[in-house]
Amino acid sequence: MKRDRVFSLIIISAFLFFLCPIITYADSSWVWISETRPYDILPWTAILTIAIETLSINYFPRVHKLPKTFCIVTLANLLSFASPYLINLFLYGSSGFAFSKYLEHWPSYTVGLVYGCMTVAVELPVVYAALQKNAGSKRSLLLTIICSNAVTTCMTAGIERFFCRGSW
Repeated sequence: MKRDRVFSLIIISAFLFFLCPIITYADSSWVWISETRPYDILPWTAILTIAIETLSINYFPRVHKLPKTFCIVTLANLLSFASPYLINLFLYGSSGFAFSKYLEHWPSYTVGLVYGCMTVAVELPVVYAALQKNAGSKRSLLLTIICSNAVTTCMTAGIERFFCRGSW
């Protein structure tokens, strides 16, 4: 029991450490220094994310239905990757602020703490509902979905921050 709490604390701490911004500024003069933008690396990180999540969800909770797991994880990831863009489009699309302008001039990476929480909130119900009957243990499936999402979100955040540089 105590080991589970320590493991959960370590995962949450690592998740928050990598995804929380250190400094926040109040002006909008953000300029991307690198030629690479977060949306440029999104397809590659999405492929890697889907592969990691599919393999971990298929084998750790013993689902052992690779094609089904792949399709479910891909659908869930498409929903979770699209949700921040759809929310931003909804928020800024009607106010005359173009979404493309948001992507170029806003000091935001695609993946952050809110995105990590949204990923789990979107993917968890989809994957769990679809695969719970095939899993050896429902608890193991639940923990694997959460942990694999935390790992891939931290990985994607790290990749974005390594390849994409911006400045005020």
